Amino acid sequence: MAGTGDGVRRRLLWISICGLLHASSGEIDFLTPHCGKKFRIATHQAPPFIFVDPAKCRKQKCPPEAFGTTDRPGDGGLTYRFLNDDLLPILKQYCANANKTDVQFEWYLPPSGRNLAANAVKMACNDNFEDISPLTLEANATGAAMCGSATSYMGASDTLTCSYVNDASCVSKGPDMVAGAVHIMRERLDMIDFSMPYLTVRQVVVKQNSLRLPEIMKTFDAFDGTLWVVIMVEIAIVWFCILAVETWVNPQIEKSSPFDPFYDSFYWAFGSALDPGGPGKAACSAGGKIFMMGHWIFMVIMAASYTGSVGPFLAADNTANTLSDLNSLATGPFSVVVRGPKWNISAGEFLGTPKGGNAEFNTSRSTQFKYLQNLMGQDSTNKFKIWTTKRMETYRNGVPWEREEGVDPCTLKDLDPTVEMGAFDLVACSGTEGAELTPDALIFDEQSVYYEMNTRFEKASSKTSCDLKVVGESFSPSNFGFGFPKGSPYTIPFSKAINQLIQRGELRKYEDIYNMRSSDLPFMCQSNLGLGGEIYVDMVAGVFIFTLAGTLVALVWGVPERMFYFANEDSGDGEEEEVENTLEDADAPEPPEKASTTVMGMCDAADRIEASLKKMSR
Repeated sequence: MAGTGDGVRRRLLWISICGLLHASSGEIDFLTPHCGKKFRIATHQAPPFIFVDPAKCRKQKCPPEAFGTTDRPGDGGLTYRFLNDDLLPILKQYCANANKTDVQFEWYLPPSGRNLAANAVKMACNDNFEDISPLTLEANATGAAMCGSATSYMGASDTLTCSYVNDASCVSKGPDMVAGAVHIMRERLDMIDFSMPYLTVRQVVVKQNSLRLPEIMKTFDAFDGTLWVVIMVEIAIVWFCILAVETWVNPQIEKSSPFDPFYDSFYWAFGSALDPGGPGKAACSAGGKIFMMGHWIFMVIMAASYTGSVGPFLAADNTANTLSDLNSLATGPFSVVVRGPKWNISAGEFLGTPKGGNAEFNTSRSTQFKYLQNLMGQDSTNKFKIWTTKRMETYRNGVPWEREEGVDPCTLKDLDPTVEMGAFDLVACSGTEGAELTPDALIFDEQSVYYEMNTRFEKASSKTSCDLKVVGESFSPSNFGFGFPKGSPYTIPFSKAINQLIQRGELRKYEDIYNMRSSDLPFMCQSNLGLGGEIYVDMVAGVFIFTLAGTLVALVWGVPERMFYFANEDSGDGEEEEVENTLEDADAPEPPEKASTTVMGMCDAADRIEASLKKMSR
């Protein structure tokens, strides 16, 4: 892969350098062949680069009103605006001294509903507005001779001519350029020429953002189950010792009812395991002090051992057994969905295990699909489980579905048979990680992913969580560029204009407009599991579940107990004076010679208080 990428970059660099050298050497013709021309652009639906409604296009031609969305009327996306708002004015500047100064763009979609970059490329390759079968074309990809445009393309038409597909006044039968989310790839360089790249993209892994229910006990797996049993047995022994030794001599243990000593002594034994002073009790008898010291020594050692091991354990286990990066998909039990063709494993046509999806046999192979095939071809230990789909975005009634606030696509697909799920929603509506019936993750261009996730977050009924999450680091950098038929003279002026805009930093404004950076993601949509060492909420979910369960039990128990307390308080007003006198007697200081701090002295005072309280409760 590295060699292929280097070859692509060298070839693009050579094209760009040649164009810039020609332009700087005074040969004006190299910067003016586009002047007075109308460029028919083959494009495709690719948010946030191209927003186009196919229903508003007529005979493949899309007027300006076809571009935009409900939320962004008239906004055709990054590539559309970059060409019309930024690149076009510079191209016209180059024509200031030419005979014809006007330059126009017209936009066309591929036929047959295949609204993909690969189909737009085929149109330019064929020098017509038909996209031939992708599999037939790619199987015969041996060089430039495979494309009809290499010999038949005659250049762009004048601005006052060529207004529709198959217009006899057109100089060339097919499109003059390709624009959208078009990756510059090795096989495409054999089909068409490319301008200087205008954007670098990388791939990211996206999975469902959900609590991993099968892992809720993972927090406690740092200790072996046998060790947890030993700890609980030790606490039970301490509980029994408190009942046997301390209950009837220690005034700090509740004895208002026959059951009080049992749960109060358990509270002491269990609570002191976490914090020796937490329960607010102290042993009175010599025997109680001895076994409580042993209990504390044991629990301090256990707590220190657990604290030191749980962090590294969770981080290491997370990398090995959870979907955390690309390697998890290559070697783990997880499956991935990409745009690509359906295939039969028995035919041996592609590598990997086909899991299903809504793709067809002639669906174009996406950049991501080809990347996975290359990884498996280079290393036989990589074994991807692959779902394939026609598109990344969900379609409804044959057109891209614009997300509606509060509308859940996971339930919409069951209510509307015209809904065809895209890769994003297939993952968002999937089940438990590692399940056989749904994909666990997807791979796609990072800028498109960040835009999609921000849009989903804005449209969600709840703004407290995301249904998708990016995991691991980005990988496999590539470039977007504008494609031209082989031998086209227009790559030079377009490349020079792109270079000017990049030097001025014009593309940065679109990053702000479309929220295309990782830093634009809401915090809950981000994850860095692939970096190692991090511990996340779903990894320690067991702690929260136990805490919640304890809180609910406390409420169920505490509310009736509180009501009973107030009832007794109201009925015992007449005996308050007797209790107060008893308490005063117990607290009154004795002469120094009679003062006693022995356990029996404390217990005598407690007995008098307890007798008064029992009398009051009756």
